Amino acid sequence: MTSEFIFWCIAGLMLAAAAFFIAAAFLRTRLFSGQEETSEKANRKLLNEELEVLEKEKAAGLISQSIYEESVDDVRRRALEELSEKAPVQTQEKHKTAVMLCVCLFVVAGALAVYLKIGAPGMIPFVESQRAHGLMRADGTLAAAAPQYDAELMTAYLKRNPNDERAWVLLARLYVKQRDWSAAIESYRAALDLNQKVVHDPEVWIEYAASIMSLPEPDAYEKGLPAAAKALSLDETNANAHELYAIACLETARWKEALEHLEYLLSRLHMDTPQYQKLARTAAFAAQMLRAHEPDLEDNEKHPAQSN
Repeated sequence: MTSEFIFWCIAGLMLAAAAFFIAAAFLRTRLFSGQEETSEKANRKLLNEELEVLEKEKAAGLISQSIYEESVDDVRRRALEELSEKAPVQTQEKHKTAVMLCVCLFVVAGALAVYLKIGAPGMIPFVESQRAHGLMRADGTLAAAAPQYDAELMTAYLKRNPNDERAWVLLARLYVKQRDWSAAIESYRAALDLNQKVVHDPEVWIEYAASIMSLPEPDAYEKGLPAAAKALSLDETNANAHELYAIACLETARWKEALEHLEYLLSRLHMDTPQYQKLARTAAFAAQMLRAHEPDLEDNEKHPAQSN
């Protein structure tokens, strides 16, 4: 029995319970109080008692035949009035039942529609495999277990669920571990092209940019800059995005931009940390290269035609 099958069984039971309680709310009068049926029986009993009293009074000679007949006609009239009043009540009950069924169907269908829109039950095995668990070693410590899914399983899942952006990101991360940068880029691109939630996630853009920059191509860093810039536009305070952008700028000789991002990172670190010292040396190198290339920049600005 798979986790997905168990999930749908539990979901079905929960929807059935919701429909039951909705129906109980509509039918509570008939199911729990029985007030309507009790009232009808009481009225019938009173009418029958009146007829019996009239019979006794007539037999005892207390009332005449004409008064007896008029009284009996009055009892019959009231009985007919009660029957005519009962008909609209029965019609109302039919309408009430129809509304109850519509509400139950709406709740069940709405819940399923919302979940199928934002949920992915097929991802249950993949999510479960990411939980922290392990195997017991001989010394009593735990060894981390490997994920229970691979690129092949994820690809098969995505053939059935091509619009699952989270699965595309998980597949891309698997390719990153395998250092298959081209496949990782395609998977990240597929997730981002869906234009759903991950397109607003700066971390996904950072991973996408890093994969592009890892390609064994001379212009890989140049190609990865737009993705890194997108991550920064989503979160201007993201240190990873600033660091990646600074690296790309250093590799593409954008010394001024690299220095700006390095200085931002330095402003967030304490001077005594090793990372600060490393970034400070990199920033000093970028500043040195910027000064060395400033004359060339000034010449290009003064004589743009010659430089071209």
